[in-house]
Formats: sequence, structure tokens, C-alpha cells
Amino acid sequence: MQDGQLRRQLHDLLRQAVQALRYLLDGLFELLLLNAQHCKAVPGRKTDMRDCEWLAELLQHGLMRGSFVPPTPVRDLRDLNRNRAILAQERATVSNRIERVLEDANIKLSSVASHVLGQSGRAMLHAIGAGEENIDKLAEMAKAKLRNKIPKLRAALTGTLRDHHRLLIRQWLSKLESIERQIGEIDVEIDQQSRPYQEVIGRLMTVPGVDRITACGLIAEIGTNMAQFPSAQHLASWAGLCPGNDESAGKRRGGTTRKGNPWVRRVLCQAAWGQPPIRRTPISPLGSGGSPPDVAKSEPSSRWHRHPDYCVLHHRPRRDLSRTGRRLLRSGQL
Repeated sequence: MQDGQLRRQLHDLLRQAVQALRYLLDGLFELLLLNAQHCKAVPGRKTDMRDCEWLAELLQHGLMRGSFVPPTPVRDLRDLNRNRAILAQERATVSNRIERVLEDANIKLSSVASHVLGQSGRAMLHAIGAGEENIDKLAEMAKAKLRNKIPKLRAALTGTLRDHHRLLIRQWLSKLESIERQIGEIDVEIDQQSRPYQEVIGRLMTVPGVDRITACGLIAEIGTNMAQFPSAQHLASWAGLCPGNDESAGKRRGGTTRKGNPWVRRVLCQAAWGQPPIRRTPISPLGSGGSPPDVAKSEPSSRWHRHPDYCVLHHRPRRDLSRTGRRLLRSGQL
């Protein structure tokens, strides 16, 4: 047990030392982040000293390829977007806990209101947390279209609320509002940090399923310099959206996707879920179809092409176009 704890402490100290060294040398030297998996199978290199000598020799001959490390502004934007994603997950967790408290009190507000935490729902929840017990007064807090359901609201708000239910509702509402304030502050900072990339964000938002948050997330994780990736297929593989290649003697044994960048995968899968269904068109003769990871894989591979400054977006690769689609593409109508 002590050996395991000591090993973890040493690993944390080493990681902190590497990060501090990177910040000190950044800007003075060209730093390369190497993947140890590319040279771990070399025989006879079983000590740290020999490994260092071997890596230095390979680096002198230009045989080591550095991993993708975005520049400092993109790293700052990446930290903001990742923290926003974490806060959004916490907001969803708190929302589910509020609904659980209501269900425990036999209040079926979610069966009448499409959004429990909308303006009407929040007004009712604040009143319930403050001790309001009059069902008619709670139902009259409904706004807009929800006022057409006041009789159903009276039945849904009739429950068995106890004091601990009111306390939990007050606490969870306070935490929810605190999280939303933090998300708002991060959104303001993201808007300021993403001003140099407005042109790229505008191009990305033309893709179906990509909004401003998704576009900022893609820029934060991938950057705008597509020279880091030899092709769109390399980008999809780096994101961990390509099927595995485990084949022996002509027999395919498995196709599990490898561990890539989970944040890019998350953003692309969200964009895939946001795509509207497409029927037969000159662009997609067989319709959209496919699972979200499959559609997410087509996002970088079919719409991202290398450009010196930014990403040029195309609707679909040429091999997916029908004869009519290729004709329209050549004539400039697509």
C-alpha cells in the first residue's frame, strides 16, 4: 500500500516538474511532445539513460515526430471550454436532482410543463421552497402557453411536501443558479478569447448541427492550423473516431475504437446529434443514417480540408456524391 502511494506521489511530482519545465522553455526552444509508444519496442533500451540517448539520436536525425500541441491562445481557450463543459454536466446533474425531489414529494410538474426549470417552473419552485402551500397560487404563477394547463397544474402540484423537501429544493436551486452564473462568466471570457477566430467560427457554423459553442470547442481542441494533420483521415483517427484495425490471416477480429481525444469526440458527437434528418437528395442519395460516432467521424473527414490559415469546409466528400451531385458540384451550384 505504501509503495503504491509513494509511486503515485512521485508520478504527480514528475508531472508537475515536466509542466514547469515546459513553461520555462516555451518560446526559447522548439519543444516536441513525443509519444513513447512509437519507440517502446526497441530492444536493448531498458534503462532511462539508454532511452534518453536513443531518443536524442533519433531526434538529431529528424526521425522523431512530435505530437500535436496547440499554441498558448488555443490552450487558454481549451481550458475555458473544458471547464464550461464540466459546469454544464453539473447543471444537468443538479436539474435531475431537483426533479427527483419533486418526484419523491409526489409532485408531477414534469408531466405538465415541458421544462421544469423554465420561468414558470422556477417561480413555482422558489415559492414552494419559501413555504407556499396554496395550490391555486402556485398554479397561477404559470406564464405564456403554460397558463392553458392551469387545471392540470393544480393536479400535478398536489403532493406530500415536507420540510426537508423544501430545504432540498432551496439548496439545489441556489446551487443551480450559482452554476449558471459561472457558465455566464465563462461564456463572456470565451467570447473575448475567440475574437481572432470569428471568420473560422462563421464557417464552422454553416455546417448542420454546429452552433457557436460547438465551433469554439472544435477550435479550442483542434486549433486552426490544419498543417498539424496530414489529412482529414488523420484528424479523425487522432480524435479516436476511426474503427480499430485488428486483423490476422484475413480475419477481422475486432474494430473497437482506440482512446483518442475525449473532448473532441464529445463535441463531434453532439454536432452529429444536432444534424437534422436528411432524405434522398443529390448530396446524400441514401439519407443520413448511421450512429452518432459514425456521423461524428464524417465531420472531420468530410468537411475539414487542410488550409494554411483556416479550415475550408465542404459539404461531403466527392466519393459520397451521386452522379447528379457531382454534376452540380462541377457546375458550381453546390
